[in-house]
Amino acid sequence: MTLRPFDILTRTIAIVSVCGLTWLLLAPNPWVFIDLLLGRPPADEVVRGGSDKFHHVLGYLTLTLTFLLVTLPRGRQAAGLACGLSAIHALLTECLQQFFPPRTTDPADLLADAAGIAVAAGIVLGLKHLMPSSSGTSIPERSAASAGKGWT
Repeated sequence: MTLRPFDILTRTIAIVSVCGLTWLLLAPNPWVFIDLLLGRPPADEVVRGGSDKFHHVLGYLTLTLTFLLVTLPRGRQAAGLACGLSAIHALLTECLQQFFPPRTTDPADLLADAAGIAVAAGIVLGLKHLMPSSSGTSIPERSAASAGKGWT
Protein backbone atom coordinates (compact mmCIF):
# COMPACT_ATOMS: atom_id res chain seq x y z
CA MET A 1 0.00 0.00 0.00
CA THR A 2 1.53 3.28 -1.12
CA LEU A 3 0.61 6.39 0.83
CA ARG A 4 0.18 9.68 -0.95
CA PRO A 5 1.94 12.74 0.49
CA PHE A 6 -1.46 14.10 1.62
CA ASP A 7 -2.12 10.89 3.59
CA ILE A 8 1.29 11.07 5.24
CA LEU A 9 0.74 14.72 6.14
CA THR A 10 -2.74 14.21 7.60
CA ARG A 11 -1.69 11.17 9.61
CA THR A 12 1.34 13.03 10.96
CA ILE A 13 -0.87 15.94 11.98
CA ALA A 14 -3.27 13.52 13.67
CA ILE A 15 -0.46 11.89 15.66
CA VAL A 16 0.94 15.26 16.72
CA SER A 17 -2.58 16.39 17.71
CA VAL A 18 -3.16 13.32 19.88
CA CYS A 19 0.21 13.66 21.59
CA GLY A 20 -0.15 17.40 22.10
CA LEU A 21 -3.67 17.25 23.50
CA THR A 22 -2.77 14.31 25.75
CA TRP A 23 0.16 16.29 27.15
CA LEU A 24 -1.98 19.40 27.66
CA LEU A 25 -4.59 17.37 29.53
CA LEU A 26 -2.21 15.40 31.74
CA ALA A 27 0.67 17.79 32.45
CA PRO A 28 0.53 19.32 35.95
CA ASN A 29 0.68 22.87 34.60
CA PRO A 30 1.15 23.05 30.82
CA TRP A 31 0.77 26.84 30.85
CA VAL A 32 4.20 27.32 32.41
CA PHE A 33 5.83 25.53 29.49
CA ILE A 34 3.66 27.34 26.93
CA ASP A 35 4.56 30.69 28.48
CA LEU A 36 8.25 29.78 28.28
CA LEU A 37 7.91 28.80 24.62
CA LEU A 38 6.18 32.08 23.84
CA GLY A 39 8.77 34.07 25.81
CA ARG A 40 6.35 35.64 28.25
CA PRO A 41 6.25 35.59 32.05
CA PRO A 42 4.16 32.81 33.60
CA ALA A 43 0.58 33.77 34.42
CA ASP A 44 -2.00 32.01 36.54
CA GLU A 45 -5.36 30.59 35.42
CA VAL A 46 -7.28 33.70 36.49
CA VAL A 47 -5.30 35.83 34.05
CA ARG A 48 -6.13 33.36 31.26
CA GLY A 49 -9.86 33.49 31.84
CA GLY A 50 -10.44 30.96 34.61
CA SER A 51 -12.64 28.20 33.17
CA ASP A 52 -10.91 25.49 31.20
CA LYS A 53 -14.11 24.34 29.47
CA PHE A 54 -13.44 26.54 26.44
CA HIS A 55 -10.00 24.93 26.17
CA HIS A 56 -11.59 21.47 26.26
CA VAL A 57 -14.04 22.40 23.49
CA LEU A 58 -11.24 23.89 21.39
CA GLY A 59 -8.92 20.92 22.00
CA TYR A 60 -11.47 18.30 20.97
CA LEU A 61 -12.74 20.42 18.09
CA THR A 62 -9.18 20.47 16.75
CA LEU A 63 -8.50 16.79 17.43
CA THR A 64 -11.76 15.66 15.83
CA LEU A 65 -11.26 17.89 12.79
CA THR A 66 -7.83 16.33 12.39
CA PHE A 67 -9.22 12.79 12.64
CA LEU A 68 -11.99 13.67 10.20
CA LEU A 69 -9.44 15.05 7.75
CA VAL A 70 -7.69 11.68 7.81
CA THR A 71 -10.94 9.71 7.34
CA LEU A 72 -12.81 12.08 5.00
CA PRO A 73 -12.19 10.11 1.80
CA ARG A 74 -13.22 6.85 3.46
CA GLY A 75 -16.92 7.52 4.02
CA ARG A 76 -19.42 7.93 6.80
CA GLN A 77 -18.42 4.90 8.88
CA ALA A 78 -14.82 6.11 9.02
CA ALA A 79 -16.06 9.55 10.09
CA GLY A 80 -18.05 7.90 12.87
CA LEU A 81 -14.93 6.03 13.90
CA ALA A 82 -13.00 9.34 13.98
CA CYS A 83 -15.59 10.88 16.31
CA GLY A 84 -15.60 7.71 18.41
CA LEU A 85 -11.81 7.77 18.76
CA SER A 86 -12.00 11.39 19.91
CA ALA A 87 -14.62 10.44 22.50
CA ILE A 88 -12.52 7.49 23.73
CA HIS A 89 -9.50 9.80 24.03
CA ALA A 90 -11.61 12.27 26.04
CA LEU A 91 -12.84 9.55 28.40
CA LEU A 92 -9.39 8.01 28.90
CA THR A 93 -7.58 11.28 29.54
CA GLU A 94 -10.29 12.48 31.87
CA CYS A 95 -10.07 9.25 33.89
CA LEU A 96 -6.25 9.38 33.89
CA GLN A 97 -6.18 12.94 35.23
CA GLN A 98 -6.85 11.67 38.76
CA PHE A 99 -3.39 10.06 38.71
CA PHE A 100 -1.62 13.30 37.70
CA PRO A 101 -1.84 15.78 40.58
CA PRO A 102 -2.98 18.56 40.67
CA ARG A 103 -5.28 17.37 37.86
CA THR A 104 -8.72 16.04 38.76
CA THR A 105 -11.47 14.16 36.97
CA ASP A 106 -14.38 16.47 36.12
CA PRO A 107 -17.57 15.26 34.37
CA ALA A 108 -18.16 18.81 33.09
CA ASP A 109 -14.91 18.47 31.13
CA LEU A 110 -16.37 15.43 29.37
CA LEU A 111 -19.39 17.49 28.36
CA ALA A 112 -17.10 20.19 26.98
CA ASP A 113 -15.10 17.53 25.12
CA ALA A 114 -18.34 16.13 23.63
CA ALA A 115 -19.35 19.63 22.55
CA GLY A 116 -16.04 20.05 20.71
CA ILE A 117 -16.50 16.69 18.98
CA ALA A 118 -20.08 17.58 17.98
CA VAL A 119 -19.08 20.99 16.63
CA ALA A 120 -16.29 19.41 14.55
CA ALA A 121 -18.67 16.80 13.12
CA GLY A 122 -21.22 19.51 12.35
CA ILE A 123 -18.63 21.65 10.58
CA VAL A 124 -17.43 18.77 8.41
CA LEU A 125 -20.94 17.54 7.60
CA GLY A 126 -22.05 21.09 6.80
CA LEU A 127 -19.08 21.68 4.52
CA LYS A 128 -19.49 18.29 2.88
CA HIS A 129 -23.14 19.05 2.24
CA LEU A 130 -22.31 22.38 0.59
CA MET A 131 -19.49 21.10 -1.61
CA PRO A 132 -20.37 20.04 -5.15
CA SER A 133 -19.32 16.58 -6.19
CA SER A 134 -16.83 15.91 -8.95
CA SER A 135 -19.75 15.13 -11.28
CA GLY A 136 -21.11 18.66 -10.79
CA THR A 137 -24.17 17.64 -8.78
CA SER A 138 -24.68 18.71 -5.22
CA ILE A 139 -24.56 16.27 -2.33
CA PRO A 140 -28.38 16.13 -1.93
CA GLU A 141 -28.79 15.27 -5.62
CA ARG A 142 -26.14 12.58 -5.34
CA SER A 143 -27.64 11.13 -2.17
CA ALA A 144 -30.88 10.35 -3.93
CA ALA A 145 -28.98 8.59 -6.72
CA SER A 146 -26.45 6.75 -4.56
CA ALA A 147 -28.93 5.40 -2.01
CA GLY A 148 -26.75 5.86 1.08
CA LYS A 149 -23.27 5.11 -0.24
CA GLY A 150 -20.42 7.17 1.20
CA TRP A 151 -20.90 10.57 2.87
CA THR A 152 -24.44 11.55 2.05
